[in-house]
Formats: sequence, structure tokens, C-alpha cells
Amino acid sequence: MGNIFQKKSNIKNISKSSPKSLLKFSQTHNKIVNNDFIKNKYKILKKLGTGLSGTVYLVEDLTNHKKYAYKIQKIFENDLLNNYKSSIIRQIDFYNTIIKKYPNQFMDLVDYYITTNCSYIPNHNITKIPKAYKEKALKRSESKICVHYIYSLIDTIIIDYILSWEKFDYKKFYSLFLQTLYIIYILDSNGYHHNDLHGFNIGIIHTHKEYINILDKKIPTYGNNIQIIDFDKVIHKKYYTNNNTLEETYRYSTDLLKILYSLLIISSYFPLFKKYKNINPKNVQAKCYIPQKYKDLINKDLNHIPINERNGGSYIINMLQVSLYKLYFPILYQKYVLKVNPVKVIYPISINDIKFIVQNLYDPEKVLKYFLEKIDF
Repeated sequence: MGNIFQKKSNIKNISKSSPKSLLKFSQTHNKIVNNDFIKNKYKILKKLGTGLSGTVYLVEDLTNHKKYAYKIQKIFENDLLNNYKSSIIRQIDFYNTIIKKYPNQFMDLVDYYITTNCSYIPNHNITKIPKAYKEKALKRSESKICVHYIYSLIDTIIIDYILSWEKFDYKKFYSLFLQTLYIIYILDSNGYHHNDLHGFNIGIIHTHKEYINILDKKIPTYGNNIQIIDFDKVIHKKYYTNNNTLEETYRYSTDLLKILYSLLIISSYFPLFKKYKNINPKNVQAKCYIPQKYKDLINKDLNHIPINERNGGSYIINMLQVSLYKLYFPILYQKYVLKVNPVKVIYPISINDIKFIVQNLYDPEKVLKYFLEKIDF
């Protein structure tokens, strides 16, 4: 693949009255196109999903007949600045620095375009958006500027794949788990945090390769190669020059936390999903009320996490409390929150292993090496 950020596109709809940032961006990147360009180049086959930031479709490129994932989302004018304040520039940086270096671990950014008179209407229910994000979501929905990302396809996501098993497969899980920890280690060692690494952003590509090399140890793939998707929230210290508040936020990565919050909870509750087909995995990841006496017990394992509103510590504490309540007290959670007859959960890793992750939440290398030594295939 050549340099996708040098291709010329149709920029006839850029006028002298356009914002200066838009004019400058078009001159620098040549990625501004009109709406017809997108319609004539890609055929939408079906919707794959929607979220706060946009909608993803399966599309066919009408010039080469290859299929891709196509994401459309509204953006702000600031996203057209030619610096790291732009979400587009951050994705370009992540592509050049990480994706090109580790193509097997990350979904490929194939191309991108910008339209300036975009008629796309975000189809999420604004009333269900958390209050902290609602104002920004409303402002974004009023924008006339859209970015269109073209990504390589994955075969499935890790949550769907695990829940498709008839019986829980521990060896396959350990392979997927170690591959995911390895990617968190790659990100951290290069100064990046994915910042949204829940189970629905962990993709799988089926592979014929029998093994993957992780820190000089051969790990069986069992036909699955982990690829991380969705880089909208990726952060790096260089993105926050002269912004002390955001630099402090950067220090507190949520990548290992999201593994607890999503992957380990969903896997532990595997028997629940098999018994109750109507329970949505996303609901099992949702926040819930925790009685104070159980919160006090959980907090004993969280004394090392600084509670500071400025650096995001309180948010992390809250997510840890919810995660550990579900993992430490699964019967109570099922009975009083989900309101079902409880089933016995499984633990792909032990409670002590979970506590080890919590105690080393900001040291992915230590966590990865711990499980590489502990897990035996």
C-alpha cells in the first residue's frame, strides 16, 4: 500500500468563504471531496454498528470490488486543524507510528475523506447518551462537516466469538487474553493508550498461523489473531503539549481496566449468557448500584489508586468498584441487579490474578510477563 495521505481527491466544493482551517487542510491533505464522490466510489451493503461517534457500514469499493468497513461521523471545525488537536491528525499519527509497524495487531486505516455539506444524521438516541457526553454530542450533530474512514475488515469481535462457543474453551481464551495483553504492552511501550479498549473494540482475524511470538514465547493462536479496532480516543503525551490537566489524565490509562470491565466479566458470566439468551452483554458491562458494605470491602484492594477528579482517578475507582463487585459477588449481582436466578460463574483467571491486574493497572509489561509465566498451554 502506498502513502494514503497523499492521494488527490475532488475538492471543487471548497470555496473562499470556507473556514480558514478547512482551506488549509484541503491544501495540505487533498482529502476534501463532495458527497457524490463517496456515493460513486462505495456501495453500502449493510450497517455493522453505531455508537456515540458515528455509524459503521460494510461497503464495497466499486473500483476494485473489495469490501471494507466504512465509518462516517460528524466532526468539529477544530478537527481540521493541522495539529494534534485534530482527531484526524491523531489517527494519521497513530497509523504512521503504530499500525504500519504492527499491521497484524491493528485494523488498517485504508483511506479517509472529508465532506463539508454532510447530510448524515447520527442515529443514536440522544436521550440515552450519558449526561457528560450529551452536550458535545448535540453540538457535533449540528456540524455540516463529516469524516469518512475506510478500514480493513475483521472477521468478528472477541465478545461475539466467545459467546458463540457451546462450552467455554479455556485454551482459546488464554490465547486471546495474552494477545490482548500484548497489544496493550505494545501501545504502552510506544507511549500510546487506546483509551476505549472494551470487548467490542477487540477484533479477531482468523488465521492459518499456528503460533504468535510474544516476548520470545510461542503462543498458540488456535486460528485466531487479535486486531484492535476504533482509534478515535487514542491518546499520547505529545497530543497534550502545555496542557497539564490532560497530561495528568494521560498518566491514568484505562486499557487494562477495560479488560476487567468487559472481557473478564463477559467471560466469567459465560454460563449466564448460555442460560438466559435474552441478556445483552452490554447490559452486563453497565454501571450498577453497589451496597456500601460491599463497596468498603472492594475499596481495600483500591488504596493505591489516587482519588483525584483532575487526573481521572475517581472515574477509574468507580469503574473498578463496578467491575470487582460483579467479579467478587456474582450471586448478589445476578440476584439484585440482573434479577435472575443466579448461575455459578466461571473464572478464566483466579481472583488473585484479578487482584494482581488491579495492583499493577498502569504496568502492562509486568502484567503481560506475569501471565506469560503463569499460563501453560
